[in-house]
Amino acid sequence: MHVSPMFPLGMVVFPNTKFQLRIFEERYIKLVKYCTNTDSAFGVCLIAKGHEVGGGDERYQFGTLAKIDSVAKIGSEQLSIRCQGVGRIEVTKWLPEDSYPKASIEFCEAQDTESVTIDQLAQLRLIAERTSKNVEKLTGIPQPPLPKLSEGPVKCIYELAESSFLGAYDRYQVLAENTLRLRFHTLKELMIGVDEIYVNELKIRNQY
Repeated sequence: MHVSPMFPLGMVVFPNTKFQLRIFEERYIKLVKYCTNTDSAFGVCLIAKGHEVGGGDERYQFGTLAKIDSVAKIGSEQLSIRCQGVGRIEVTKWLPEDSYPKASIEFCEAQDTESVTIDQLAQLRLIAERTSKNVEKLTGIPQPPLPKLSEGPVKCIYELAESSFLGAYDRYQVLAENTLRLRFHTLKELMIGVDEIYVNELKIRNQY
């Protein structure tokens, strides 16, 4: 068990994902200073209810530990931080807030890595490719290339989930599954649902 600074957000961060945050609340400026001064990571978890500004929110159980790669000042009272997720965590207990949110966490990752095959991952990638192409057709905005399936299944599933156009709660459902088998099937079901939405939207547009 480990005590970690926590940053509740309105988004889900997956392990290995790079992301950027704009920091303007005093408590999170203190969190960033603590992490940079001590070379510490911080936890990111999705907010269930409430808002990330001002506190008083309810938070989901699973999240991701993240490391700060760089910090830049924006004006005199704001920071921009670039970060990367490094591992899946479970919050076992929220602690009294001092300068910023803190929690007892445990590091936890699916161990059944042989329960998902490369062929199954390739099926997911095909769904993601089709969705990406349809989004590009609908929006006219070029989409970034999908990751290759050259890494282990845990990382592949996270990368495909990151590329899958899922909403925050759907992304959380993927992260919250404790086995890779369940994580794969949850992601597949959610991706098929999203893909069908864009397929139908494209059909409707092509009718006119």
